[in-house]
Amino acid sequence: MNGQTHIALGLIAAHALGAGDVASLAGAALGSLLPDIDGGGAIARPLESLLPKVLPRLPIIKAVDSLASTLSGAIRRVFGHRGVTHWPPIVAVGLGLVGLQSDFVLYFALGWLVHIYADGLTKNGVRLGLLGDRFKLPKWVAVRTGGMMEAVISACAWGYLAAIASQFVWKYVLGVLEVSF
Repeated sequence: MNGQTHIALGLIAAHALGAGDVASLAGAALGSLLPDIDGGGAIARPLESLLPKVLPRLPIIKAVDSLASTLSGAIRRVFGHRGVTHWPPIVAVGLGLVGLQSDFVLYFALGWLVHIYADGLTKNGVRLGLLGDRFKLPKWVAVRTGGMMEAVISACAWGYLAAIASQFVWKYVLGVLEVSF
C-alpha cells in the first residue's frame, strides 16, 4: 500500500485505542511509514505528497530524506523489500530494546504493526518469517498497491479521519462559545 493509506490506517488504529495527544498520533503516523524504509526510496516522500503546503522542502527535510534514502538502499540490498522491516517479531525486538517509555513509542509500534497487516492484504503479501514463505491472500481478494481498491480504502480512511477531526473542532468551538456567554 502507499504511504498515505498507511498513515490513515495507523491513525485510525491509534484513535481506536484511545490516542488523543499529538505525540501519540505522530508516533502512529511515523510508525506506519517506517517499514517502507526498505523500499529503496525516500521516507519523506509520502509526507510531502500528503502535506505539500505544510511540509516544505526545508534543508533539514532534505538532509533527513537523503540520510533515509541511503539507509533505505542499504536495507533493501541486504534484506529486499518487505523483508526484515515487515516482520512482526522485529517490532517486538525494537520495543524490547527501547522499552515502552512513552505513548509515542507504543503508538509508533502500533503504526508499524498496522503497516505490516495492511501490506499483508496486498498481492505481494508479507513474509511470516525471515526465510519463510510470504503470506498472500488469493489474487481475487488481494489489494493491488496503487490500484482502485486501495484508492477506495484510502478515501474511506481519510473520510473517517476527517469526521473524527470535525468532532474535535466542533467540541472546541462549542466549548469556546459556552465560555464566552
